[in-house]
Amino acid sequence: MGMPTPIALWFCSTLAPWIEQRLLCDEVAATGLLDMNSIHRTLDEHTSGRYDRSLDLWKMLNLTAWWRLFIEQDLREPEALPSPVTELVSS
Repeated sequence: MGMPTPIALWFCSTLAPWIEQRLLCDEVAATGLLDMNSIHRTLDEHTSGRYDRSLDLWKMLNLTAWWRLFIEQDLREPEALPSPVTELVSS
């Protein structure tokens, strides 16, 4: 099964700002793929600790990345916050 990763924890702590930046942007809204109210609700439920919605967030992140790369053929790196990987490795 591979190595389990603590994405549920990361998605409500260290990676939360990065996920919000990726999912709550005008580009995602413009695709019409996802309902922005649903994204807000899913993020709120996860970051508040009410529900573990990490799998849903993971799917949303992958869907929007796929759309950007394969439908829009946008190979540019999205504007990013400082790399969250640095914080994960140093923790």
